[in-house]
Amino acid sequence: MAERRQISLTQRLQIKSGEHLVYFYSSMEAYIRNLASFIKVGHACKQQVIIVDNQERCAGMLERLRGQLSKEALGRVQAVDSGDRAQAADQLDKLLRTFADKRQEVRVWRHADWRKPQGRAARMHAYDCACGRILDAYGCVTVCAFDGEAAPASLQTAMMRCHEYFMTDEEIVVSGLYRTLSAPGPAIPGLAAQSELESEVDGYRQKLDFIHAVSHEVRNPLTVIKAYASLVMSKVQDAGDRDKLKAICDYVMEIDNEMTHIINTEQMLTSEALWRKKPIQPKTLLADVIGIMEVKGRTQNIRLETHVELSGAETIVGNAIGFRLTVSNLLSNAIKYSQEGGAVRLFAYTEQRQLVVVVEDDGIGMSEAQTALLFRKYEKMNEDRGGQGIGLFMVKKLVDHFRGSIGVWSRPNEGTRMTVQLPLAYAVAEHEAAEGLRPQHTAAAALLAAEALASGAADAAGLSGAGA
Repeated sequence: MAERRQISLTQRLQIKSGEHLVYFYSSMEAYIRNLASFIKVGHACKQQVIIVDNQERCAGMLERLRGQLSKEALGRVQAVDSGDRAQAADQLDKLLRTFADKRQEVRVWRHADWRKPQGRAARMHAYDCACGRILDAYGCVTVCAFDGEAAPASLQTAMMRCHEYFMTDEEIVVSGLYRTLSAPGPAIPGLAAQSELESEVDGYRQKLDFIHAVSHEVRNPLTVIKAYASLVMSKVQDAGDRDKLKAICDYVMEIDNEMTHIINTEQMLTSEALWRKKPIQPKTLLADVIGIMEVKGRTQNIRLETHVELSGAETIVGNAIGFRLTVSNLLSNAIKYSQEGGAVRLFAYTEQRQLVVVVEDDGIGMSEAQTALLFRKYEKMNEDRGGQGIGLFMVKKLVDHFRGSIGVWSRPNEGTRMTVQLPLAYAVAEHEAAEGLRPQHTAAAALLAAEALASGAADAAGLSGAGA
């Protein structure tokens, strides 16, 4: 058997060479999307791709893929006709030997036909395992695809016993039946979703690089402006002039705070480390956010009223950047959608083993239809206001990640109330002990970050830093 080494299934997901995935698809469109992603990543990783399928379907698939893949990517694809199984196995062995001699990595996609005659499941299983032994010998990453609607439960169970990973149209999980009855691992986005996710993450990384460069160029003159305004303000006696200079300082601070908010949001999208959880004390973090949002409120003539009933000893399980982003997005939205001269109120207290944070305003409000779409990516309730429709999507993902909940009450022209409830640290520990759970590890946190991108899928604030 070939030496087991790390190999790319997608650009972000590494598995050991020789590992197998069994794929029961429900939709031919999803099947083609996942196959296209499988080939694209193979091309990007400089791997040869072998498709084992009947001649007619293989020709049809390649024809449909021509519109989705480059000539170079399709040039790496070899087709094996599975009509004659013995001949197919022999041809597969020869191709693999050729690529092995050239020291080229290979990934294999096999479509297994299913019909109903009695005994077919046993023969199919035997053929699949025979092909599996060939592929094991060469250390190939392999996807074996079945029509999920045609394959009986007995076949699905048999396939899950000899394939390490189980794949659907949307996700990948570790098979709990593979060789030993090991506990299944966390779900991973499917191949097509992974491919879309990787493209989006790359886009966010490029955007983050740009934002860092711009912020560096902008912050230096802003610092000078603020310093001069503060110096002049200390020497001016007229109250009206002092107010104008104070407004200049506030606007400079607001721009600086918005840049920090954007960078933090982009970092949440591109760094797995920022999704890691640990005990944090929210009172100090709330004070940081309140100070920033008071400045934002002054620039828009909105009064921020705060009622924080915390001792400072309260602890939740989360991370500081994520918690600050959650509260600042809620306050930023409330300020943005309030009428000039209005007020935004923040309440923070503990109740029934939970930290409760409430943000309410008397602003423009939302209809029931708008509220139902509130946490969807890129949804904006008012095109006249700034933002990209991402902030509240991110808030929902963070609250879910912290094992909390978020509720919304809103009426047009009456205002909006957002209520976030997060379990206190001792409640989380008791739940994990009762359920026999281990604290979430880095890999699971990374998958949560991925899921946040893929589900309608993740996030970054516009200059307002808000989403709705």
